[in-house]
Amino acid sequence: MLLQAILNGIVTGLLYSLVALGFGLIYASVKVFDIACGALYVASAYCLLLWTAVVGKLFAVGGRCSLLLSSILAVATILLASTLIFKGVYRPLLERRATRVTLFVSSLGLYIVIVNAISLAYGSQPRLLNTGSDPAIEIATMLVTRTQFVQVIASITLILLTFLLLKGTSLGRNIRALSDHPVLLSIQGVSPTRVGIVVYGGASVLISCSSILKAIDIGFDPHIGLPAFLAGAVAAIVAGTGAYRGTVIWGVFLGVMQSAAIYLLSARWQDAVSLGVLMVVLLVRREGHLAHSFAPGIPVDE
Repeated sequence: MLLQAILNGIVTGLLYSLVALGFGLIYASVKVFDIACGALYVASAYCLLLWTAVVGKLFAVGGRCSLLLSSILAVATILLASTLIFKGVYRPLLERRATRVTLFVSSLGLYIVIVNAISLAYGSQPRLLNTGSDPAIEIATMLVTRTQFVQVIASITLILLTFLLLKGTSLGRNIRALSDHPVLLSIQGVSPTRVGIVVYGGASVLISCSSILKAIDIGFDPHIGLPAFLAGAVAAIVAGTGAYRGTVIWGVFLGVMQSAAIYLLSARWQDAVSLGVLMVVLLVRREGHLAHSFAPGIPVDE
């Protein structure tokens, strides 16, 4: 049973890593501690629910094809919404050289508004997309479901694609430059604001995919965003600004630790594990991990 808990933790940790990568990209590049990532996480699951109903009525597809098409449309919807959020909320604040506290409070306000709007529209009861049995294969003493297999493959693929984009493309170099030397990026003729929009949109895609993969497996409700955001933010902060490999490792580690806590204690302790890891790391290494994250924000085009 402990091996099963570890396996479940690795799967959950990979999904946390997607959230952590998304949050870390925003945190490092746009310099916003964006709690609204949790709202995008919640909205992704409900967009999937909405598009599943629409696709079922408009197109003669069902089963996996309907779910795949609905997932693609849900991710596209969140990408559009994130672009509107950045242009409508964060860009005007950055143009006014808003303080970190102002940006933080704005993201918190976005989270509250979006989550409460979803609760008002759909209610607070849990939703299930997969009501049937999930086929599983036995490996040693562990059971791996088909959904878990898809989660692992999809998560690893998205993580590798993110690394390839950051390391092997001009866009990735611009993203790293936005994090390290935004003024030099502007001097070179590259718009920091446009790069920031791309970063925010790409981060929202990672967060949306994590939410959808999780929602297909165990369902969702309007309160799933904050625990997922907490785990992702802790992984990104503990790893350090711009340390994306470390972010993935810490995300998996948190997933395993939470699963072990559920196995040994109860589900009530899983969020305490994330906070406990953060507290221990900050006590041991109070400087270094967070120092660089307080660099100046991106310059905004006039």
